[in-house]
Amino acid sequence: MLQAAARPFAGTRLAFQRPVATKRLRARAVTPYAGYRLVPTGDGSCEHLDQKVAMPEPIKLTKGLFELGREDPADIVVPLPTISARHAMLRVDDGSVTVTDLDSTNGTYIDGRELVPMRGEELPLGAEVTFGDQFLGRFALEKQEDAAPPAEAAPAEAPATPSPAEATVENA
Repeated sequence: MLQAAARPFAGTRLAFQRPVATKRLRARAVTPYAGYRLVPTGDGSCEHLDQKVAMPEPIKLTKGLFELGREDPADIVVPLPTISARHAMLRVDDGSVTVTDLDSTNGTYIDGRELVPMRGEELPLGAEVTFGDQFLGRFALEKQEDAAPPAEAAPAEAPATPSPAEATVENA
């Protein structure tokens, strides 16, 4: 026979919570290309790091609200050790780009001036934004007037199929 002390939860119901997902799932809808891009302007020096790291690629910006960070689940992944996992938020509209620091460890700067965390600031054309460090995480905002949309946003063209008459001529 079991004693009550051995069964501390006897007669009570336990409420179980659902497991919490470790990764956020985000829908990746195709959005219109805003014609903006962030171009790396740092000198690529890795002397301040323990390892050599490649310079980031230019970042094409589409309209919308995007989280920038060092790893998934960020919408814009810049894999540099001086960038926080959740570093900054970018809001891209037709005529502007707004940057908000998400209380990152190494900060976010516009033209050398540190942003106040959680307060959005407009990034003017030609200005430099620095995520983390000035050697690898510095980008200039450029506008591409006649820019084509990114390849993933363009509809795929169907391969040209010959008409039955052309196919007959080729087979003859």
